[in-house]
Amino acid sequence: MVGVGVTAFPRSGPAEWLPGYRIACVRRTGDLSALRRTAEIFCLEERLGRPLQEARDSAALLSHPATRRYLGGLPRPVHLLLYQSSFEIERLAAAEGWRLLANPAALRVRASDRAFFQRLAASQGLPSVPGCIVSLGRFQERPYASWAREMGPRLAVQLPDVLQGGGRSTFFLENAEDHRRLLERIRSGAWMGRRLRRVSVHPLVPGEPSSVTGCVLGGRTRLAPLQRQVIDPPWIAGIESSGVFGGHSWGGERWSEAMEAEARRQALAVGRVLTSMGYRGVFGLDLLVDRARGRVIPVELNPRLTGAFPVLTQVQAARGETPLELLHLLSFLDPSGAGEAVPWQETGPGPLRGGHLVLFRGAGGLPAGPPPAGLYERGDTSETLRRVGEGADLRGIHGADQVILCDGPPLERDPSSRGPELDPLERVGRLLFPGPVLAPDGAFRPGVLDLVRRVLNHPPAL
Repeated sequence: MVGVGVTAFPRSGPAEWLPGYRIACVRRTGDLSALRRTAEIFCLEERLGRPLQEARDSAALLSHPATRRYLGGLPRPVHLLLYQSSFEIERLAAAEGWRLLANPAALRVRASDRAFFQRLAASQGLPSVPGCIVSLGRFQERPYASWAREMGPRLAVQLPDVLQGGGRSTFFLENAEDHRRLLERIRSGAWMGRRLRRVSVHPLVPGEPSSVTGCVLGGRTRLAPLQRQVIDPPWIAGIESSGVFGGHSWGGERWSEAMEAEARRQALAVGRVLTSMGYRGVFGLDLLVDRARGRVIPVELNPRLTGAFPVLTQVQAARGETPLELLHLLSFLDPSGAGEAVPWQETGPGPLRGGHLVLFRGAGGLPAGPPPAGLYERGDTSETLRRVGEGADLRGIHGADQVILCDGPPLERDPSSRGPELDPLERVGRLLFPGPVLAPDGAFRPGVLDLVRRVLNHPPAL
């Protein structure tokens, strides 16, 4: 079995409990030595001895001759664990004889569509955010004042034809100037290389960004608890997109029992619909929790592995419960449903606890670039960090003054370099925390932003 990704860390979860597990990745990152303690890793940039600007996704990795030679030398059959499948990957798999541990691309594309999710919510009697999906031409013709009269002055605009998530196709509009700037960005009728046909427009409703991760296995849906999402973190100031995913926080939420139950009810309803479509494995349901009105509102379905992994796997293992990632594998390896015989520990002693934050290149490049990957603790002054060892698992953190930097940083490119070809939302690292990063009021817990600042602005002498 081979986990496939642009970087190695996101596919590292199964290595702990799956002997012989391997990872194939594009980027040469600073955490590879720590990850190689538990898995063999094929890194395309290492193999070629040079950086690869052109290889930006799993399809590019798998289509490269060097990767195909590596996979061709492994014992058969070769199973590939993917973030999500695509039509290109499926053509490659058919030619090479690979077995894909992911739902078919046609099913994923259908379930990812925002119009489909609106119909799903209506069919299951789930609450929804008011709004509409209109043609690109209609959106371009209609003035901001007209939208504001219908939905209020604060709007959330999404581009449903752009399937790449993480906030890259979402825009929050507060006034007519925001609307004008968005019209200018999409004036060509394309965004991120995709032709635009539709625009989704909704009022920007209040609520705490949250989500539930589920897994369809053997006709049943297993769920992890309600979790907080970090959206538009302060270290991405200057990036034009809105709703940018920046991590998760587990523990200390103080959700009411009613809200926990409502989130669970909605996720189970979505799981039933996905089951009826032949869907298997992990999915994510994004929610808004409105404590003031006592509401939980589903806003988006992610029919794939989500950005919570592999940190959610580490958090679940730390509590002694069966990781959803293991059940995800079983849903594909054992389609007959015999995986139901695997003991399922749904809850462990105490709540899930942990957090992770995503670091981005930023609008102008990083001022200094992240330090080397590893386990860090606060230094003796207000600016310094002290590296105390390797690490890529939050269970190796001991104390609130420590943090792990992994999932990067890239070793083959200068993180501070600038240029129009660089994506400001390119991820250059991830910070792991042993406890929640958000307080019950949604603010960052004391010391969290200080650690982020020290990592992003470490002195050259580190």
